[in-house]
Amino acid sequence: MAALRQWRVLESRLQNGLGFLAAWRDWKGDPDRPQLLHYVAVQANPVSPAYLVAAAAHDAALAPLAAELANQWFGLTPGTHRLTFEAGRVTLTLHVNELRDVLRHEPFVVDAVLLDERDCDLATLKAIGRHCRRGSRMEMRVAVTGAPLSATMQRDFTQCGFVVEARGGVVQGVFDPVWQPKNPLPPYGATPSRCVVVGAGLAGAAVAASLALRGWQVTVLDAADEPATGGSGVPVALLTPHFSPDAALLSRLARSGVRATVLQARQLLREGLDWRLAGSLERRAEPVDPRTLAASGHAWSRVPTAAQIAAAGLAGTKDISAVWHEQAAWIRPKALVQAWLTQPGIEWRGNTRVCSIQMEGSDWVLRNAAGEVARAPLIVVAAALESSALTGACAPLQAVRGQVSWGQQDASHAFAPFAVNGGGHFIPAVPHTSAIASEMAWFTGSTFDRDDMQRDERASDHLANLERLRALAPGVAAQLESAFAGGSVRGWAGVRCASSNRRPIVSQVRPGLWMSTAMGSRGLTFARLCAEVLAAHLHAEPLPVELRLAESLAPPVGGDANAPA
Repeated sequence: MAALRQWRVLESRLQNGLGFLAAWRDWKGDPDRPQLLHYVAVQANPVSPAYLVAAAAHDAALAPLAAELANQWFGLTPGTHRLTFEAGRVTLTLHVNELRDVLRHEPFVVDAVLLDERDCDLATLKAIGRHCRRGSRMEMRVAVTGAPLSATMQRDFTQCGFVVEARGGVVQGVFDPVWQPKNPLPPYGATPSRCVVVGAGLAGAAVAASLALRGWQVTVLDAADEPATGGSGVPVALLTPHFSPDAALLSRLARSGVRATVLQARQLLREGLDWRLAGSLERRAEPVDPRTLAASGHAWSRVPTAAQIAAAGLAGTKDISAVWHEQAAWIRPKALVQAWLTQPGIEWRGNTRVCSIQMEGSDWVLRNAAGEVARAPLIVVAAALESSALTGACAPLQAVRGQVSWGQQDASHAFAPFAVNGGGHFIPAVPHTSAIASEMAWFTGSTFDRDDMQRDERASDHLANLERLRALAPGVAAQLESAFAGGSVRGWAGVRCASSNRRPIVSQVRPGLWMSTAMGSRGLTFARLCAEVLAAHLHAEPLPVELRLAESLAPPVGGDANAPA
């Protein structure tokens, strides 16, 4: 593994997780380990967290790793889930699906295969071969130790390009077909070198961190004098799953994005000062069928308890319909941006506006009125509404202005310890500054004004936020009427960049020129996920979501390939 930047493993059945835990242990103990370990596993019916812990309890080296795995082992609904460890250098991509479906639909190439004896039929072996490079290793444990391979099994392995032999209770082999494999994916994708990211909000900082993790030297440029001055500059924002009864694309993407961001917050931010996982109660306009909540996974969303409804000040509200989101958190976006930009391999340069991007030789060259400002073979534009103009893309971007109202929270306020959202939001108990935990503030909003680019604070928007709060949480609004009337409420206004379908855009406009934008009001949800999708495409890695979901983030945006961006 020493000569490889990444080592990628496929396990056909994760079962008790010991295969992944052993690979993780071996990676940790290898002084010449590759930079990243990608482990792809399939399990149609995941076991419980307790089962994972019990399976590894006998091994002192595996037991603490199993505990870390169990902490992330929640909400494993059908689909693809990305779990990360060791500051992102070890990833487990778990497909809760049937093996053949995963092999048929998901694009990835692996360096090693751990095969269950039940998965060695001819059709499955052929499908596995399409995910191997020449030289990929294979190992399969057999039920009868020392038993030779049957003639049928030997023939099937050979027919599918595997050269194998039985050793004790293990069949070992290598993928070395006599024909030239036609896997459409390159074995390792792009070689990390220099990259320039335009834009230092959530989208740009997330891309920079994901690429730096993979060995790129990243320069982040922004016209402002500090990071996160656009839509990402909101003082605090709510990270919450999106629930829809039909498990729509947006809901599935949002769950993946929330998981990714929560893991980053735990790794990089100070809990209680920069973020807190407190849950949220979402009010719904339509009745919610508890069966649809069960299908989405109780670890994500469920019917709220009577105590939660009462704490939100909604006890006695007629015909209330609500959903409790367990994995909801408030986060200071600017703190997350700053944490990403301070990762090794990233240089931040402010006061640097980019006006044009043109290909010259093997590099893209970025210029402004003063001349050239940077050049690199890879450019990622995460410049919100300016992304289309800079890349020459035809992306359906729209400006949406929003104003948040906030004020000081004191002992006289009887607020729930969690957020309430739905047609707006109310976030209580946020430290007034990121350095003082004892002084609290509340936040509510936001207005939603399409095609409005102004960032001035407006008294009319404070009144609109109060009216929205009256509908969302009447008991809370009653406690804040005097603050709004007395003029002590403060505000923040910014302009977000959204797409027509409410999904973000992460797409290659031309070779070496990418865009990541249109996060809308869900920058916290989608920034890290989009960055990891982009990095996976670049490096032929396993995707963090199903291919169908990743493709939904990449609408056709290419312009004239011969025109300057």
